[in-house]
Amino acid sequence: MKKWIRQGVSWAAAAVIAVFLCNAAMFLYEVQPGWIERDKGATLAIWDPNTTVVAGMEGRGHYRVDEKGYLNDRLPEEPGYCVVVGASFTQGKEVEHGKRYTDLLNEMLSGAESVKEASVPSFVYNVSQEGYYFPDIARGFYAVTREFPDAGTIVIETGKTAFTIRELEEALNQRDYDERQNGENILASLSPVKRFTMKIKEAMPLLNILKRQAETVKQKQSDEEESAEETDMEAFSDRLDQVLKMLRKEFDGRLIIAYHPDVTILEDGSLSLNHYEETEVFARLCRENGIIFMDAAQAIADAYAEDYSVPYGFMNAAMGKGHFSQAGHRVMAEELYKILVGRNGQ
Repeated sequence: MKKWIRQGVSWAAAAVIAVFLCNAAMFLYEVQPGWIERDKGATLAIWDPNTTVVAGMEGRGHYRVDEKGYLNDRLPEEPGYCVVVGASFTQGKEVEHGKRYTDLLNEMLSGAESVKEASVPSFVYNVSQEGYYFPDIARGFYAVTREFPDAGTIVIETGKTAFTIRELEEALNQRDYDERQNGENILASLSPVKRFTMKIKEAMPLLNILKRQAETVKQKQSDEEESAEETDMEAFSDRLDQVLKMLRKEFDGRLIIAYHPDVTILEDGSLSLNHYEETEVFARLCRENGIIFMDAAQAIADAYAEDYSVPYGFMNAAMGKGHFSQAGHRVMAEELYKILVGRNGQ
């Protein structure tokens, strides 16, 4: 009996040491600060302000979290700036610092002569949250305009144009805004237990990875269930029109929907853009409501035809799947730049 107990203790000790070493090694390529959840801000959660993010599971990125809890080098300083709101595609921590499309836009604008014009923003500020898709952004749009009242342009990034009627109806129920939940203010309201829990999570990247894997599986199952549902196009069009009218009512500046379709690399090596009937409806309704609909589909196709640039995926992940590669960020930056400086007729 004592022999088995000693053996069990040895196995348990070995397991603990293995987990400790694995967790320690992960700090070389995976450092995820804690999330602070909120219900009255531009996003539903922010990173622990003034910390560092290192992402190496898909691509490679190293970013600073600013005092508001977003990934930016600095805060907006002058009125008329551009706020880009999106999900993890916009957050862009899978590519090197400076290679995200919001960073590239800032670089482009810094050297643009037309930035001197009042209508052209001189600075682009990245406001993003993982899993923060169009219906969520639309529902929090009132809070976006209140958290960033001096923005002259707002860009909403989306990789989908097909949403359920329920998602669009929920988007019409706008969240409230409370400046006490801004990143620079919310830390003071956290309980000691919440602060301790957040620091434990920051010290355990292994747990964060396991949690994200579970969430990815859950999201994939949810997407498959939604794709199996048939869309009532008339009801979809009606609800989406209501949502877009609401966005236009809340913000009278330049409003851009930046859409990037998913792609499939075929057996013959060609790139297929996945088209949906909802995209045409989305584009039409944007035009009718005075909203710019930027469809990056043709630019993605042209980039692939020129040098086989694939907008999604990395060498340590599946090409054509996952988040924006450097090529994808470059395409988004170039297309948005044309709109911001007025070189695409918009």
